[in-house]
Amino acid sequence: MMSVEENSVSRSEVSKMRLKRSLSMFSFNLITSLEREDQTVEEALKILLLNVKNLFMGNVNVEDLIKRKTINSDYKYESFYIKLFLNYLATKGKFPDTGDKISFIFVDNGINKDLIGNTMRDPYLWRIEGKLEPLNFNLYMKEFETKYDKLFNTKFGNLFENKFFNLIPLNKPVRIILLLVNNLLKSPDEEIKRDTKNGEEYIMTIIEKRFNKIYKIIS
Repeated sequence: MMSVEENSVSRSEVSKMRLKRSLSMFSFNLITSLEREDQTVEEALKILLLNVKNLFMGNVNVEDLIKRKTINSDYKYESFYIKLFLNYLATKGKFPDTGDKISFIFVDNGINKDLIGNTMRDPYLWRIEGKLEPLNFNLYMKEFETKYDKLFNTKFGNLFENKFFNLIPLNKPVRIILLLVNNLLKSPDEEIKRDTKNGEEYIMTIIEKRFNKIYKIIS
């Protein structure tokens, strides 16, 4: 008979496997990076900021951003975004059937951003078509935001009790980064442009400075 401890470990592993299946590898690795017991809050925030910077500047292996899903017979009712993605695949001459696994990434095409299905692209087609659409920074950030911030709060929340930035608790660093980035992109500053690497680097330099100032713990 399995002991309580063995059963607990088993449930933990099952939970981790489910998490891995539901996320891109990029998000999964970032979330689970918080599991290291001897990790300090400074190390955790540095790792988070470095990964966000790489994501924003497109310095991430696309393979790590791919999500996969098996098509169910009731996808039309259960997942409208899958139907939209299948419609896109049909325009490319690809017709996956029930039971097939589909792979996709999220891009920023500037059209119907509220419909996730319109931001999904086949990674193979995206590559051979020249990567004309940039990766969708906001969607990937939101993919790991809730789970990361929840785990961060569990581990380090006591260090930031009753501390806020623009009404956002400091125990939610991903949400704070999203706020900083989106506010900066709305700035009238003519130097802020995302169409060149210099523009992206300029933005992330500002974000790093502001983020470090907010937390005051990263040297």
